[in-house]
Amino acid sequence: MAFIIFTPQNLSAYYAALAQACKKFQEQNEVSIEGLSDKLMQSEGVFNKEPQNLYYNNHFYDLQQQEDKIDQVYQLEKAKPYKEYVDFGFIWQKKQQVYKRQQTQDEYNYSQTGPSADDCYKTLPNTVVREIQTNNYFKQKAVDLLVDYQDFIHGDSATLNVALFSFLIVVYRLPLVIAVGQVMLLNCFSNTKTLTQAGAQIKLINSYLNLIKMMIK
Repeated sequence: MAFIIFTPQNLSAYYAALAQACKKFQEQNEVSIEGLSDKLMQSEGVFNKEPQNLYYNNHFYDLQQQEDKIDQVYQLEKAKPYKEYVDFGFIWQKKQQVYKRQQTQDEYNYSQTGPSADDCYKTLPNTVVREIQTNNYFKQKAVDLLVDYQDFIHGDSATLNVALFSFLIVVYRLPLVIAVGQVMLLNCFSNTKTLTQAGAQIKLINSYLNLIKMMIK
């Protein structure tokens, strides 16, 4: 089973591709810890190498599974602010015209791509989760993304994403320096009445954060 986006045109070939995809990925939910590349972390303003948590659901067929998994991740990670991303495993349908029996026919072939921690930032902008409200916000964004996939007007596209067979939630915990800095910035804007006052406090906060970063290198 998979989360269907568009009905495949060649069901037997589609199910064969889906079975092959499931063989490549464990069907049970799993948790593993890996590190994202230095380049990706630095692009997000993270300069240390704290472990990343990868939460998989490799038997994806229902929207509720995704919502439940996001809530599960929140319960495991809520002790500390974290950035959260999502990526999916896709079944692709490729149409090509072939000449058979003295006529041109449409032929459909299927392939799969798994979810990737390196590419997850391309799927959906990250959300910094601090409490249940921001967790629910990320959950709604992930649901909206799937709705957008299903509402996509594909016309006569030669290559089409027809199903999602897995998804991956990538979490990396914010370094204490960045987490504290974000709280300070929020307090700055809530406690100042003018842009001039806010600007002065932001400069002070940035100087403080830069000093701490130099100390922990």
